[in-house]
Amino acid sequence: MRIALLFSGTYRNSTELVVKLLQWFRTQENIDEVDVYMHFWWQKEFVGKRQSYQNNTIVEDDPTYDIMECIKPKKLVLEPQADIDFSSLPKKCAAGGTSFQREMAYFTSFSQMISFKRCFDLVEDYESYDLIMRIRPDLFLANEYKLDINSIKQKKNCAWIADGQFFTGWPFGDWCIVSSPQNMKLLAENWAPFFRHISIVSGAIQHIHVYLPLLFDYFNIPIERWYIPLKISRDHLLVNESLDKNTDPYFYHMIPPERFKD
Repeated sequence: MRIALLFSGTYRNSTELVVKLLQWFRTQENIDEVDVYMHFWWQKEFVGKRQSYQNNTIVEDDPTYDIMECIKPKKLVLEPQADIDFSSLPKKCAAGGTSFQREMAYFTSFSQMISFKRCFDLVEDYESYDLIMRIRPDLFLANEYKLDINSIKQKKNCAWIADGQFFTGWPFGDWCIVSSPQNMKLLAENWAPFFRHISIVSGAIQHIHVYLPLLFDYFNIPIERWYIPLKISRDHLLVNESLDKNTDPYFYHMIPPERFKD
């Protein structure tokens, strides 16, 4: 069986984590080939800048050498952050929160979706793979887990979405999704447009556990809640404790100032 792993978004100094995950995938039964494709937002001028408004993590230096030496992906693209179209997006958040949190959520969500689409576009002959998986680079297996790849293959018409309650308390987690090449192509092409549509129609930015199931339901793709014990790592992040906690994240200036005015 051939599987394509698509890592996208922001890299966050994740080489060691990705290497361990790849080692695990390649020891699982019935997996003959695992190919890696990667797309990340990265700009030299942001190195050392604050990466998140929640903590003092910073943007790493160019990870290309480590990635090519240790991970050896089929394809890797690092490029400057794409512009996000904020036009017509409602200034309301279904889960509550401040205007700052809302606009950060829009920015990071669309950035993730666009990066995944560009990563999918890197895949060579995508229909030649049995399964394609969208996965964050900063994940680790919190417990021992044997991948029942035959069950997934037998239901590859389904979208297998990581169990969100294992890590966040929500039913679904968007950090790991696996399905057939055709279903993943639909996701890549429609994730961002559907997220925009559902936010505008509902009048508020929606949480992942709401809009992701709706997207697959729209295309009549059944969902399997996948109880794989994947967690998002924090230990690997680069941190500068001397950063002023009031320093804005590096991407703050990419959000139109008027978006913060309700």
